[in-house]
Amino acid sequence: MKVSYRAQLNAPQSRISIIGHGYAGLPACYAAITRPHLFGNAGCLSPRLYAPLDGLTSHRIGLSWTVSNQLALNPEKKGLYNSQLYYIDIGENDDFEFPLHDPLAATENLVGLMKDTLGLEENKNIIFAVVPNEGNGMYRKMGETNENLLQRLRFPLQSFLKPQ
Repeated sequence: MKVSYRAQLNAPQSRISIIGHGYAGLPACYAAITRPHLFGNAGCLSPRLYAPLDGLTSHRIGLSWTVSNQLALNPEKKGLYNSQLYYIDIGENDDFEFPLHDPLAATENLVGLMKDTLGLEENKNIIFAVVPNEGNGMYRKMGETNENLLQRLRFPLQSFLKPQ
């Protein structure tokens, strides 16, 4: 059964933001990369870049492929990335419960690839942050109280609300 959803948005692209944390951080990033005409801002908080897509590959490979080939497949989108703002962060101790992976290196590699391929500039339309003392299971505490959640969301939201 195929299900599709359609949303009617009556806001300019520059004001539409998508934010996700953990497993939701990956699709938030993917949606903004593949739909730059729709999303002006993307917050990808500790995106799970290692999670398997189909048991054979990983999201990291899939997302890197998406970034690498986005302009080749859709050259008309080139100018749209300059109007976007990406906020990507990772906890300094985040191991995503998979200590054999290096989430910091994977996230740094993705940010570098986005800058090189999509023409994004550090602190202009891509912000990469390492959150101090986050990780080693600490991310579960983010949703335990509204205060924790709002504290973590403060940085991307402040970035999105700054005048460009």
